[in-house]
Amino acid sequence: MRRGCVCFVLLSPIATSFAAGDWRQVGSDSQGVWHIDTTSIRTDDDLVKVTTKVHLPIAKDLPLRGKNGEVTRTIFGVSQIAQINAIDCSKRSTTTTAYSFFNAAGEMIHNATRTREQAVQAMKEPAPGTVLANVVEAACTPKGKRGETPRVQGAAEGTNKTTSRESSRTASKPAAPDRAKGSGRYSGTGVVVNQQGFVLTNHHVVAACKKISIFGSEKRERLAERLGSDRKNDLALLRTDPTGLGGGVSIRSGAPLRSGETVMAIGFPLSGILSTEPNVSFGYVSATAGIGDDSSVFQLSAPVHKGNSGGPVLDQSGLMVGVVTSKLNAAATASATGDLPQNIAFGVKSEVVQLFLGSQNTSFNTVNLSSVAKAAKLDNPELAGRGKSVVVQVLCDQ
Repeated sequence: MRRGCVCFVLLSPIATSFAAGDWRQVGSDSQGVWHIDTTSIRTDDDLVKVTTKVHLPIAKDLPLRGKNGEVTRTIFGVSQIAQINAIDCSKRSTTTTAYSFFNAAGEMIHNATRTREQAVQAMKEPAPGTVLANVVEAACTPKGKRGETPRVQGAAEGTNKTTSRESSRTASKPAAPDRAKGSGRYSGTGVVVNQQGFVLTNHHVVAACKKISIFGSEKRERLAERLGSDRKNDLALLRTDPTGLGGGVSIRSGAPLRSGETVMAIGFPLSGILSTEPNVSFGYVSATAGIGDDSSVFQLSAPVHKGNSGGPVLDQSGLMVGVVTSKLNAAATASATGDLPQNIAFGVKSEVVQLFLGSQNTSFNTVNLSSVAKAAKLDNPELAGRGKSVVVQVLCDQ
């Protein structure tokens, strides 16, 4: 890169989806945790181009302001933000040149731009440790020396929701993939999201796989490919042969989770020990946030074990309200407190799931509820049948 240039951090184009790439965290602000795709950083004459994104844990209504700070318009239902910055690497200064707002379906609902001349005049050096400072650092660092993208102190760590969510070691840990004894094969759970063979699971289930297979209700293995991952929210999208997989799960929207709701987790725990058919467990929404008040997940009391990772959590109407991701580390908690916790698990909220699927340009079914109380309830056997029709086992060969 030419160190004296004015470099533009661009999306190519800004209206495109946030698809597969090497997404790394660059810090957090009031909007959420920002990520940068290091594979998109490239020099184009005197310009460097890079894609940045932020997924809002919960959709927000964002005001637009005029020159004097007055609110001129409000954009409703913003779930994702893409931003373009111009960077002068010699001065380490930057400014926003364009941004786009996206809704939960991944559709662009607003964008705005500046001219290059306006951008140069508005250049400022960002405060150390901020998102913009880290974007500048990533964009201005030569490719061979980038390594891990800088992160602001205290930003939420990604991957598997371990001790970075809290200061103590009584942390949650993944409801881990289940390894067959004496082999390099692990298993987790996935949920079919549409008729095209797209399957949702946890990032930690497939992160280290050399080969991924899907085992469905027709009792045959089929190869799958990983299309995209979100390490921060522990989600991954797979694609496989859709034959016999059905139409996919329906995701609940329009009615946030409430503490005390009855839910069902379904998956393939303790593979090789328990039944080969999907196992169901019932419980309640214990809390609408996770450790450290993490609003992207919720706590549930339905028992989960190794192999449940990536499985759906359904409400009493058979709609998916989340994806199993982790459970409290009982051994560490007992060691630290003398109390052995039971049935404390966590699921990624359906709002976060929808953002991820939208970012992958993946079609999925939603049912918008104005009130949970008005939704038709299924009895437990019917609910279990609904779950079994959309769940698959994910097999990972390392």
